[in-house]
Amino acid sequence: TRENAVSYLSFWLRSIRLHAPTAPVVMVGTFMAEINDRSQVKVVDCVVRELIRNFPHVARNDLEEIVFFPVDNQSSQGVRELKDVLENVVRKDEAVHQLVSMRWVQFLDEILSQRKKRNYLTLSSIKSTSTAVGIHDSLEQEQALNLFHEQGMIIHLKSTDVLKQTVVIKPQWLIDSLGKVIRDKSIHRFNKEVFETVGLGEDLTRLFADGIASRDLLEYVWDNKQVDFLIDLMSQTMLLSEWNFDDERTFLIPSLVNDGDTRSLNGRRCIFDFSKSFLPSGVFQRLLCLCVTHSVAYKTANACIAEPKLYAHSASIELEPGCIVHLSEDTMSQRISVFVENERSAAKSMDIIRSMLRKINADIMGTGLHWNTFLEDSTSGELFAYNEAQKQQIMPWFVQKLKNTANSDKNSINLESFLESL
Repeated sequence: TRENAVSYLSFWLRSIRLHAPTAPVVMVGTFMAEINDRSQVKVVDCVVRELIRNFPHVARNDLEEIVFFPVDNQSSQGVRELKDVLENVVRKDEAVHQLVSMRWVQFLDEILSQRKKRNYLTLSSIKSTSTAVGIHDSLEQEQALNLFHEQGMIIHLKSTDVLKQTVVIKPQWLIDSLGKVIRDKSIHRFNKEVFETVGLGEDLTRLFADGIASRDLLEYVWDNKQVDFLIDLMSQTMLLSEWNFDDERTFLIPSLVNDGDTRSLNGRRCIFDFSKSFLPSGVFQRLLCLCVTHSVAYKTANACIAEPKLYAHSASIELEPGCIVHLSEDTMSQRISVFVENERSAAKSMDIIRSMLRKINADIMGTGLHWNTFLEDSTSGELFAYNEAQKQQIMPWFVQKLKNTANSDKNSINLESFLESL
């Protein structure tokens, strides 16, 4: 339907603006040959034109005086014009005009020449390659790798020692590897009989029932290759967290948690309202990851912590001993609500969640997330905007002075240090 198409386009336009706010966008309409009446193109143009009002980086089709480029794959209608536009857009990109030494070009060529037989290289082998082409200085080697990473030619993450030692030269391998775990079970099913044959039948059932993956299962689906690297990658991108509530080593993957528990939540409300901008898919799941990681840290230190209850759009988590929060995501109203059971821990809980959202925004969303915070007055039940609540010292949110864990300076530190600072 038109409504579904508009919703789909809007989602992707907002996602692009969130992750790459200055990137040029070219919108292409396919199956042009099936449109007999030119007026239908104008109808589509009116719909798309309304969508892109707040997206200045969308390239216009000046030749046809519309905002997209109609093409037909079979007849090649419009393809030449599209190629010309893409070439012009690329030529305007400042990165195209960046000067680099021929040694760097040769270095990149040597790396990419190994794509046919390898998915990734060790950092030590990369350094040997750079030395062979005349780049001996370690600082210059790092600068070259940073540039290749920024331009999307390789993937080299450095937030942990494990990640730093591996350079991914075939990004599709990374997508395929993550897709072996993060998948829609109704569409991309595993052969359960195969998993039962190797003794992992129950592990597979639990993965898609509770979002809990055993180390054995991850080793199996990843063919026991680069397991630590992939676990670290998912952890640093907040797609996975340790789950220290079992006898064996297991991991939580929130995107696989099922729907459930639609009962009303009790406690003082703290609402993070994204309705003026955009609440992307995955933000709530990443928030759950950080909350569980924080809770697990206390569990690991032998504190008495209740096992979290997790669902696709809600959760109950004991962040710290006696500090229980209930979280809920409302995709329609674009809100994340936090309900705090114990009013004495309300200020601390709110501060932790605010800090976690800022970390997600800084590390994953390119600081493109924007939200307003509302706090419930314990006396009247009225919701106040954060600044007004702070001004009036609304209880129970401002009953004591706390170390401000939401300090923006903490957003630049690595994930482990950030969590330790909460």
